[in-house]
Amino acid sequence: MSHKCVLLATLLLRVLPASAQQSPKANTSPFNFVDKVCNTLGQREITSDTGTKQLSIDIGASLSSPDLNNARAYFCLAERMKRVGDYRASVYYKKAIQADEAESNYELFYADYLRIIRGAETPLFPQAEEHYFVAWDKARARNGGPLQDTERFVLRGLSALYQMDGAALLPPSLGSLSEGKTLRKASVFLASINRGSQSDADLDREADIRDYTSEALFSESIQRLGRSLTKEEFQAFLRVKQAFETLDRIRIRHRAWPVFDLFYTHRQTDKDQVRNFYCITPTSSTGCTTNGLHPFSTLRLNDFGVTAQKPFTAGVMDFSLTGTFRRTGRWGLIEFLPQDEERISEYGTRLVGSHFVGPDKVNLEVGYTYQHIHPVTSPSQPDRNRHFFDSKLTYQIFRPLPQLFHPSSYQHRFETRGWDFFAGTQLDAEQFGTGDTKRGDYFIGSSLRGIGRFDFTVQPTWFTCRVTGDPSQRNAQYRTNANVLFRIVDEEENAGIKETTHGIHLAFLHAVVPYRYDVSREGPNDFENRKIGVEFDSKFFTYSRWTTLLFSVRYDRQRFFNLSRSMDSVIGSLSLGF
Repeated sequence: MSHKCVLLATLLLRVLPASAQQSPKANTSPFNFVDKVCNTLGQREITSDTGTKQLSIDIGASLSSPDLNNARAYFCLAERMKRVGDYRASVYYKKAIQADEAESNYELFYADYLRIIRGAETPLFPQAEEHYFVAWDKARARNGGPLQDTERFVLRGLSALYQMDGAALLPPSLGSLSEGKTLRKASVFLASINRGSQSDADLDREADIRDYTSEALFSESIQRLGRSLTKEEFQAFLRVKQAFETLDRIRIRHRAWPVFDLFYTHRQTDKDQVRNFYCITPTSSTGCTTNGLHPFSTLRLNDFGVTAQKPFTAGVMDFSLTGTFRRTGRWGLIEFLPQDEERISEYGTRLVGSHFVGPDKVNLEVGYTYQHIHPVTSPSQPDRNRHFFDSKLTYQIFRPLPQLFHPSSYQHRFETRGWDFFAGTQLDAEQFGTGDTKRGDYFIGSSLRGIGRFDFTVQPTWFTCRVTGDPSQRNAQYRTNANVLFRIVDEEENAGIKETTHGIHLAFLHAVVPYRYDVSREGPNDFENRKIGVEFDSKFFTYSRWTTLLFSVRYDRQRFFNLSRSMDSVIGSLSLGF
């Protein structure tokens, strides 16, 4: 009997250390999970200030270590690889999960990696979704009582994963993968995005200086007045446009299928289009007494369409591919005939790719849209086509920058704050009977995000416009755009975790001070201006049906100093999803 006791004690002494290696203490909080697991293995600590070189040395040492045979070692290796942009991180997260199937935090951290770090423009569905559900199952099986930190982390991660989708009409359920309940049925979301403005520009029309200049030059051309405009006529183009738009969308998600959107949009903008370029004022030309009192038409449009989007990976690249079809009915943009309808068929596609260069990330976006525009009630107006091409290249520095007091971006759960450098272009070619109009936007910029509570952004932009066969309408402008953002309430505070899962929670509240300065480079300089404002942005979320609400309000003061005119602008939006 004594020999059996000695043998049993010896076996227990051998088994217990191995078991301790496999799983940390039950219900270890995700708040300190990396510290508890990785910084007790006799290796160098993983902190937000650990440099890329040191992490690479530690990765090499881990790969050659004979102790790389348990869940904790696999997990810590994955965490180090994540911080240097090594795509093998996925392999070792999976190894940790397989080596210790009871530990929910391995599933949680892998799901966070797939949602925050990986993916091009959008998280990697459905992989992140599946690992959150498995983490929930494991955490509840281990806990069984009131919610612990791990369960709260899972719920918050899922709310961030679905935040763009809207409110879940048929929500994904926190069932059991082992019982085949989770992700078997499709989930359906409703989004409603509502925007309104009282501004000098329509919604999504940022190049107001180019729009005003092009209107003035067309009015001066031999096709209309054939003379230079007076200061009074230049001033007449400045107007406050009241715009409202609502977009309602049904989104369908089902396992690894592409996400499908069905949407409807209505927009109305008064004073959007010049009704008669002969009659900018009542005295611009003969017969303008009546027309000149009401020189602008109201834009109305209704459109509906479908979009399909699929995130995927190919080797060491992440991609997101989107295709859109849209049919639009539009009124108010035909000169002299503001009540006539145009019908537009639109086809668009967009590809976004991302790749890690060490700990930093490179993103490339390319999009193309084709429109066929058919005047329905104006047989004298020919059909025309419009082409849009846009691209943007972004280099994101995620490594620690101690000289800027900027730690590693890999500590964040909701946005990858870093130092971004970007450049891009948007080209717009529209065909008219009198010639093609070609517009170009060219921009570069930099955004330094996460300097304490502040973000700083600067973006120079060049606007151009050319009309085929009429060099008198050529114009170009240069814009300096800058803003400072201050986080009144930071979403990253306490990892976004709330004590209760009931009710509506404030995720963030930001104050932004935007500034811009427009000058003319070619063509008249009458519409040069400065604008400064203040904006407040907030996000609210609930765990009920994974609903996220965005609210934004902005005020701007704009001065057209060459025309001695000042304008006030107010813009607001309320969105269920985005």
